[in-house]
Amino acid sequence: MSVKRSSKVALVSEHLDDDQPFATYLDKLLTLAGLGNTDVERITGVDNRTIQKWRRGVVKPAIPLLRQFADGMDMPRSLLYIRAGVLEPKDLDIDPLYAELAEVVSRLPKDRRDVARSHVRYLIYGAEAELAGDAGQADGVADQSGKKAG
Repeated sequence: MSVKRSSKVALVSEHLDDDQPFATYLDKLLTLAGLGNTDVERITGVDNRTIQKWRRGVVKPAIPLLRQFADGMDMPRSLLYIRAGVLEPKDLDIDPLYAELAEVVSRLPKDRRDVARSHVRYLIYGAEAELAGDAGQADGVADQSGKKAG
């Protein structure tokens, strides 16, 4: 089974340096995925002249166009916003690990994403709830002498 070109972008994105400017990141990403500006326009609906300006660093991408680009390329929006410099991770109030998990989940086939999302939610929220529950139980546990542990 062949990989869709937009899916190739998600696969390639994990191998690019996080610290490079957005224009460099985008250019490398699309080049490594074998996509030209007109290919990207066809996939995302974002005008190829806009893509060209992004790749050259002439303009800073606006959030609505980044959203359209991310959706068309099947990439996590939040990571693209951060890479483009329009938002900081603290603006999204996300832990970098959560962003990494989001990127991994986004690369899964669509039919597997819901299952993966529920597992990730459990890891994030379920584990926190369990830890809070364990702490609460520890407060009420009596040791062998009949005194409460705590």
